[in-house]
Amino acid sequence: MPSRKVCSWSLEICLLTAAISCGLLLSSVAHAAGSINYILPDTATAGGATFTITVKGAGFQVGSVVYWNSTALSTNGVRAGNASASVPASLIASAGVATITVLNPDGTRSNGTKFSVVTTPPNPVLTAAATLYGLGVGGVFIVGSQLEPGATAFWNGVSLGTPPLSGVIFANVPLSLFQDPGPVGVAMSNPGGGLSNVITFTVPPVSALTSLTPPSVALNGAGFTLTVNGANFSPTDLIQTAFGGKTVDATTQFISSTQLQTFVPASALTAAGTFPIWVDNRIVVAGSFPGESGPVTNDFSSANQLYLTVGPSPSCTYSLPASSATVGTAASTGSVQVTTQASCAWTATSPSNVVSITGGASGTGNGTVTYRVAASNSAQSVTLTIAGLPFTINQVPGCIFGLTPANAALAAPGAGGSFAVGVTGANCAWTAASNAPWLVISSGASGTGNGTVSYAATPNAASVGRPGTITAGGQTFTVVQAGNAPCTYSLLAGSAVFGSAAGTGTATVQAPAGCTWTASSNVQWLSVNGSASGSGNGTVSYTVAANPAPGPRTGSLTIAGLTYAVTQAGTGSTLSCSANAPAPAQIALEGRTEVLGDLELSCTGLSGPVKADIELTLNTNVTSTLTGPNTTDAVLLVDEANPQNGQISGYGTLRWPGVTLAADSSGTATVRITNVRADASLLTAPASLQSVAVTGLVVVESEVPVPVSNAQATMANAAPALVFQAGTAASLRLPLVFEEATPAAFQAGTTRLRAVIGNIQPGDTVFVPVYPSEGAAEAQLYSADANGAGGTPVTGTLLNGLMYQQLVVTNGVATATWVVLSANPEQLETRTFLLLLGSGTESDLNQIQATGSLGPVSTVGVASATAPVPRYRDFSAPQKLVNLRVTTSLGVSVATGHLKTLAGTAGSNLTFTTTVLNDDSTQTATNVTVRDNVTTGSTIVSCSSSDGQSCGSGNLAAVSYSALGPGASETVTVVVAPGASLADGAVVDNDVGVSSDDPDANLSGTSASTASIVLNGVPVAVTDQPASGTGGNQAFTFQFSHPDGYQDLGVVNVLINNVLDGRSACYLAYSVAASTLYLVDDAGDAGGPYAGAAPLGSTKRAVCGSGSVGKHQHHPEQSVHRRPGIGGGQRYDTDPHIEHHVSGGIWRGPDLLRGRRGLCGAQHELAGAGSMAGAWGRGNRDDRSDWGSTGARHGTCGDAADVDNHADGQQGSGRLRRRECTDQQRHRRAAGVLPGVRGGE
Repeated sequence: MPSRKVCSWSLEICLLTAAISCGLLLSSVAHAAGSINYILPDTATAGGATFTITVKGAGFQVGSVVYWNSTALSTNGVRAGNASASVPASLIASAGVATITVLNPDGTRSNGTKFSVVTTPPNPVLTAAATLYGLGVGGVFIVGSQLEPGATAFWNGVSLGTPPLSGVIFANVPLSLFQDPGPVGVAMSNPGGGLSNVITFTVPPVSALTSLTPPSVALNGAGFTLTVNGANFSPTDLIQTAFGGKTVDATTQFISSTQLQTFVPASALTAAGTFPIWVDNRIVVAGSFPGESGPVTNDFSSANQLYLTVGPSPSCTYSLPASSATVGTAASTGSVQVTTQASCAWTATSPSNVVSITGGASGTGNGTVTYRVAASNSAQSVTLTIAGLPFTINQVPGCIFGLTPANAALAAPGAGGSFAVGVTGANCAWTAASNAPWLVISSGASGTGNGTVSYAATPNAASVGRPGTITAGGQTFTVVQAGNAPCTYSLLAGSAVFGSAAGTGTATVQAPAGCTWTASSNVQWLSVNGSASGSGNGTVSYTVAANPAPGPRTGSLTIAGLTYAVTQAGTGSTLSCSANAPAPAQIALEGRTEVLGDLELSCTGLSGPVKADIELTLNTNVTSTLTGPNTTDAVLLVDEANPQNGQISGYGTLRWPGVTLAADSSGTATVRITNVRADASLLTAPASLQSVAVTGLVVVESEVPVPVSNAQATMANAAPALVFQAGTAASLRLPLVFEEATPAAFQAGTTRLRAVIGNIQPGDTVFVPVYPSEGAAEAQLYSADANGAGGTPVTGTLLNGLMYQQLVVTNGVATATWVVLSANPEQLETRTFLLLLGSGTESDLNQIQATGSLGPVSTVGVASATAPVPRYRDFSAPQKLVNLRVTTSLGVSVATGHLKTLAGTAGSNLTFTTTVLNDDSTQTATNVTVRDNVTTGSTIVSCSSSDGQSCGSGNLAAVSYSALGPGASETVTVVVAPGASLADGAVVDNDVGVSSDDPDANLSGTSASTASIVLNGVPVAVTDQPASGTGGNQAFTFQFSHPDGYQDLGVVNVLINNVLDGRSACYLAYSVAASTLYLVDDAGDAGGPYAGAAPLGSTKRAVCGSGSVGKHQHHPEQSVHRRPGIGGGQRYDTDPHIEHHVSGGIWRGPDLLRGRRGLCGAQHELAGAGSMAGAWGRGNRDDRSDWGSTGARHGTCGDAADVDNHADGQQGSGRLRRRECTDQQRHRRAAGVLPGVRGGE
């Protein structure tokens, strides 16, 4: 292309004139009015047809006319520098030379240019050529003379057709031709004439972008260094973007073939928006372009572009459930769901009449786009644009199958169900078969076209579960039936972190089918949405209220009897991360080691370095090799530095411990996770035959709360890559047809096509061609093993005019593997191999059963250091599945201080117990590994297994079992010392995972987590408000010093009195377990005539007092409400909201009494030293006419109390008792140094 001025990021405007509609940019050049520079074509053969001539120059006026000698031509398209006219065939009937001029309306005529009419077509003369490639465009610009109408352009001998001769010639070049780096020759020829001279240049490897660092920056922020990550970069590359529709070339620093950098000044960050970033490689070549003074360059842009966000993210975000759909060659219809915010508008368009939008061409908010695909006899691919996102429809011959749903979980008593079978064509036949005798197909054992399979499972009498599969159309439907053992439960994640703003979250429950569970909130600022119960695997949706306090707070849900901790940052913290997968990869559904797109975390609000563990959990198995420190698999980088390999934590989980997050000059720490491999073949294609998302859920665990928004991202979309068909057998030949199901599925030099030929009759010989019918340059047979791995090229033997190779037949089966040698990513390609039966009959040939797959194939669907990469699944072969289940629970081992059940104290020890069960009555799981990860900052003190093994230290414990037989289990006990610097409310996560040699029938249950909330010391009532006052009604608020507050106790006793002589007093005892406020009189009588009870939220009135102090009656009315939560710092609020109707006016404020044995028989251990707020039995009097607080005191004797009552929560005859103190104890209690005595002791 012509040269262009390099513009800076400051948006300096390049004065460019679009001179050619296909995108060539030519600088404007000043000319005298009415002057001609050149014409195209400039030559024609006598006797030719009518054609169009283009005149290039300057000074042409509207209404100008092109002349052929003295003959005016029909002229159109006149602009200042361009005019075109039609030349009738009569003017070129005989040889000669004509003069071309342009007459302006003002009567002035341009200079003349010669046009030659010749008898023999001349060879064209080319003077310059330049390429343009990238972002879906490929072509070559050509300048030359002696070009006739209908001249053909060539690229390395491949015809590019007849480009328009309108100024500088532009010939479209198939993008596939740019995929083969190396020397290229460009030439042209006239119809019936010879070839021009050849202009040569070199095509470099195509560059591709994978991620930007950072992916977003603040509006009006400081200048920063932008890093572009990718492949095949060169020192001549330029980073480009577009602001306001103007292309900007940035000064670019070449770092390596995978990294470029440029500095973006603050002046470029003054407008919010999302701006495309791509890379352009410009190589100067010989020649010149008319009107251009600068050098001619070849422009090779990157294959894709990414987007840099400036300022807040756009308010509208859009998503589609899939990126592609596969359809057959018959006419068909389909639909795509659009998800976005309610006020966000979108459109849907199709670039081709092959696919028409039939509904939802535009919309606002969530919506549906419907489309119709026209019938076609050939394979093709059309990409729709829906809400700005690509959705590709691949139309292929042959049969592809999908199932919906892909799995089911059944309870032990047995049950039935069904799944849908989707196909690409109405003539596609399929059968369904069960691999387990207890799993019976009740209907739909076979079909043609779309259909339904129904099944039933017989009762399972065993204590352990059992997995089974049904295969239909080569796809696998998995059933896991529970056993009769007691129910076990686990949480996929034991905790979550939120910012101070309100939000919603989801907790995942894991349990065998038929096991019921409930969910409830333990604090008011957490609420369960929708159903608070479920059975088997499920989810709990919850809402987190906004935290108005500056400090963090920690609360919990109880789900299936397990604690799910929720930490919420306060308004004083701005630390947060946002996850994003900027370029999800398009991967093969058959692939077992597919490379996913990068996942990025952008973390802001860092006031200093933060050390964290980062965990990524996929919805399928991780298959990264992770063979050592130098591997490039599963790498995490912070600000593109300090690469760290991940650790396998379970089937689908990777973990990077001890990652340091530190802000760069822009105040952001950017984390990039790259080169993660996954087994896509475990994700069954749906009946809709749309692509399947491979998702990654990222969690950041740290000693400080780090909320992550958009934590789950789509890292790849998996779709079938291959369609195999065995054609019609004839003349002892059987066509083996391999077809691409998605564009670019075939990769030159990499893709292997593997055929398995079975049911070969004894004595028959089988030959396969060395090369496909499409040509020897397209693929070649290799001497690979039976799985399609290894080997070298095979030359074969000439047979019937073609090169063939005889296959080795073993037990009636033979295999053959071809390597693809060339590929066109712009087309859906086919490779056909004609199998030849060397001996045998047509009947023998008809009995042959052939299947095809990508190679090499492997049954290894887990992370492995020895299995081949890449590897693929052979869906015609059964896959062994195991059914492992892991659970983990928390027990307390007190080293120092005091620990609440399910809570730990910094510096004290926690004991986690993990059990792994092979929940299968038939399969043995081999090489089972249990991994236990604790949060960075905490340390594993000891680890032991039930089989006597020790199992690690630091933050990771791992223990392996060579085999775990059917129904067998092992237990791992890990003692952990929480970090000494952990603050109140901090969460210690214990994440466990299990894996084995074989994939699991259901990933749910193979990972589990439990959380411990740190409590340092004793939950003390630090304030009680109001402290004093007058009046009849009053609401009191008690603030505690720890996250659980009153929830740490079975009973909260509130002392209201006007004289502290132990006689004229009344006590309000609130039972957390019973959610009830009880009245007890000054004699401690909870069942006398003056006592009563008010349930949570009720308006019941009860009276407390003795006859002698009847004027001091207390009435709890609308009285019992809980408002627990964390305030700032170490303060935690609870508000029983007790209204006291007082008939007299002299009152003391509330005091709190704490007891170990609560009402209703509930028994809750104190969190530490007893803190009996109140001066019960203190003996001092106060006869003031108003009321005031008795204050809060630490103590035991005289303060310790318990209330005995019936276990059913009703009133009983229990009494509130006080302990007598010795004189020494009274002195120590007054000093606040007496150790606590647990209530009831």
